[in-house]
Amino acid sequence: MAKLKLIKTEWYTNTSWRVLEINTEDYPEFKGLSEDEIIQLIDDKFNYGTLDSIDGPDGWSLDDMLQDADIVKDKYTNEDEDLEIEIITDKKE
Repeated sequence: MAKLKLIKTEWYTNTSWRVLEINTEDYPEFKGLSEDEIIQLIDDKFNYGTLDSIDGPDGWSLDDMLQDADIVKDKYTNEDEDLEIEIITDKKE
């Protein structure tokens, strides 16, 4: 009889959709900008990882508020698993 070590690896991709509604009038940084310019500014800052530089009316950054926004949908994809089996040998010297 042999001793075996079973190692199961599981992986998946989790996608979450978060929804945050804001009033652009509450953000001084958006003052004087058109809706299209505001959308472009938010998109650019999100893509460059600097969304935290936009402060919200309550002192939290737009990035913080988005990270804390309600999740409206979760989806798991690319689920898979693998099993590795190793024989455990007793080393006697």
